[in-house]
Amino acid sequence: MLLEHIVERYPVGVTTFNLPVPTRRFGKATKEDGQPALVLNEVGFAIYYPTEAGLSTKRYPYLDWVMQ
Repeated sequence: MLLEHIVERYPVGVTTFNLPVPTRRFGKATKEDGQPALVLNEVGFAIYYPTEAGLSTKRYPYLDWVMQ
Protein backbone atom coordinates (compact mmCIF):
# COMPACT_ATOMS: atom_id res chain seq x y z
CA MET A 1 0.00 0.00 0.00
CA LEU A 2 1.50 3.33 -1.04
CA LEU A 3 0.38 6.73 0.14
CA GLU A 4 0.17 9.55 -2.32
CA HIS A 5 2.91 12.19 -2.20
CA ILE A 6 1.80 15.29 -0.29
CA VAL A 7 3.36 18.63 -1.20
CA GLU A 8 1.27 20.92 1.00
CA ARG A 9 1.61 21.36 4.77
CA TYR A 10 -1.29 20.45 7.02
CA PRO A 11 -1.70 21.35 10.71
CA VAL A 12 -1.44 18.37 13.02
CA GLY A 13 -1.40 17.77 16.74
CA VAL A 14 0.62 15.11 18.50
CA THR A 15 0.29 13.28 21.78
CA THR A 16 2.32 10.46 23.28
CA PHE A 17 1.13 7.38 25.14
CA ASN A 18 3.36 5.05 27.14
CA LEU A 19 1.94 1.61 27.80
CA PRO A 20 3.49 -0.81 30.27
CA VAL A 21 4.31 -4.26 28.93
CA PRO A 22 5.47 -7.41 30.70
CA THR A 23 9.16 -6.92 31.49
CA ARG A 24 11.43 -8.61 28.95
CA ARG A 25 15.20 -8.86 29.04
CA PHE A 26 17.21 -8.89 25.82
CA GLY A 27 20.55 -10.68 25.71
CA LYS A 28 22.84 -11.43 28.63
CA ALA A 29 24.68 -8.10 28.88
CA THR A 30 24.75 -6.53 32.34
CA LYS A 31 25.57 -3.10 33.73
CA GLU A 32 28.39 -2.55 36.26
CA ASP A 33 25.94 -3.13 39.14
CA GLY A 34 24.91 -6.53 37.73
CA GLN A 35 21.47 -5.42 36.51
CA PRO A 36 20.41 -6.37 32.96
CA ALA A 37 21.57 -3.83 30.35
CA LEU A 38 18.65 -4.16 27.91
CA VAL A 39 15.19 -4.38 29.46
CA LEU A 40 11.84 -3.53 27.89
CA ASN A 41 9.13 -2.45 30.33
CA GLU A 42 7.05 0.05 28.32
CA VAL A 43 6.26 0.94 24.73
CA GLY A 44 5.74 4.52 23.59
CA PHE A 45 3.43 5.62 20.78
CA ALA A 46 3.28 9.06 19.15
CA ILE A 47 -0.20 9.71 17.78
CA TYR A 48 -0.58 12.41 15.11
CA TYR A 49 -4.02 13.77 14.33
CA PRO A 50 -5.43 16.53 12.09
CA THR A 51 -6.28 19.86 13.68
CA GLU A 52 -7.32 23.33 12.61
CA ALA A 53 -4.74 25.93 11.63
CA GLY A 54 -4.20 28.71 14.15
CA LEU A 55 -5.23 26.82 17.30
CA SER A 56 -1.76 27.15 18.79
CA THR A 57 1.20 29.34 17.97
CA LYS A 58 3.60 27.29 20.08
CA ARG A 59 6.17 25.52 17.90
CA TYR A 60 8.51 22.76 18.99
CA PRO A 61 11.97 22.48 17.43
CA TYR A 62 11.93 18.76 18.27
CA LEU A 63 9.83 16.05 19.87
CA ASP A 64 11.33 14.19 22.82
CA TRP A 65 10.14 10.75 21.74
CA VAL A 66 12.75 8.71 23.60
CA MET A 67 11.53 8.58 27.19
CA GLN A 68 14.20 6.22 28.57
